Amino acid sequence: MLSSKILENPETLEHRFIPPTLPTREQELSQLQERILTNFKETRSFDGIVLYGGVGTGKTHLAKRVALNVQETVGNLVSAYTNCRFNRRTYKTLTNIVGKVEKSIPKHGLARDELIRILVRLIKQKSKKAILIFDEIDALFWGEEKKKAEDMLYSLSRLPEGLDLQGVSYTVIVISREVELYTSLDKPTRASFIQKELKLPTYGKEDMSNILNYRAELAFKPNSISATSINQIASHVAENASGNARVGIDILREAGKLVERGRGTRVTSSIVRNVIGRHPTLPGIDYEMLVGLGKQKLLLLLGIIRGLKSGENDFITRKEASNYYRLASENYGEEPRKTTQVYRYLNELNEKLPILNTSVTGKGRVGRSTQIWVSVPLEQLEQKIEGILEET
Repeated sequence: MLSSKILENPETLEHRFIPPTLPTREQELSQLQERILTNFKETRSFDGIVLYGGVGTGKTHLAKRVALNVQETVGNLVSAYTNCRFNRRTYKTLTNIVGKVEKSIPKHGLARDELIRILVRLIKQKSKKAILIFDEIDALFWGEEKKKAEDMLYSLSRLPEGLDLQGVSYTVIVISREVELYTSLDKPTRASFIQKELKLPTYGKEDMSNILNYRAELAFKPNSISATSINQIASHVAENASGNARVGIDILREAGKLVERGRGTRVTSSIVRNVIGRHPTLPGIDYEMLVGLGKQKLLLLLGIIRGLKSGENDFITRKEASNYYRLASENYGEEPRKTTQVYRYLNELNEKLPILNTSVTGKGRVGRSTQIWVSVPLEQLEQKIEGILEET
């Protein structure tokens, strides 16, 4: 019997996968790589880079790929990434990035400037060279956090005094969707931190075709997807999804899975139409929205998914959701919140996420029960959440 498996490397179609090359972003990649390597030749230096661009323009992939390439070139390198939207607080963001460099550093009780001094000392001890990536930095620019975020960036740009930092060079890359970040920073931070700005334009149809062709070569068996299908997805994304590469890659993955479920051997235009027709705004699971939920709500959502997957019904109860949340928290080494807080999280998820649905059944306080279900494929949503949790 012929195998129905056409996705040889499905992991290459996941959002967290960083491809070896970045079609249509080669020039920016080369430019950043050369700049960072030049900075590393200095005896004592800091370089601040700001990447701008809309959703799905490859900002995160570009930053992570340049860090990987530089590491391959210089050998020993401190490289750390954090997503500010996930952290929401400046102090938590800073402790997260320091914790990526050295897990033993406490997450509480240290002042910001002391954390930065510890970070720079760690860089000196481990390699003297570092790339630090702060994704979605604009998520920290709200209320009192804005001033704290500016102070953090300013402090990072000023090499701590009183330390012997001979030979220490590091680059900080901040990623923002807002071009206005430059004007929203106070003048001292702007002058001290920003050394280089790079705006990534939205992908057009030809760009999307190049990206999807490359990803298809990585993921699919040879000759298992037609060129027409690739162009069809590229056109749809360019015209209806603002050139969001994530949407195109999700459609590509779903088309491959649909063929495998039907025991077919090739992705055709009709298959692509089917996927687009069923998921016209794929991904219905917005990545930025998920990241913005924070760790505890993500763990609750993950618990709900796992409860739905393991149960016989199409729904789980509020009590079951709380129990699965506790299991998910334990899996990720987190202290579960109290039941009242978990129920509050559930109400917030119901308000924020159109994919999560709840319904109250029964009458009276004793007989009432809250049923919870999810309206998108559980496996896909579970993978997205696990990917976010693993990155933070």
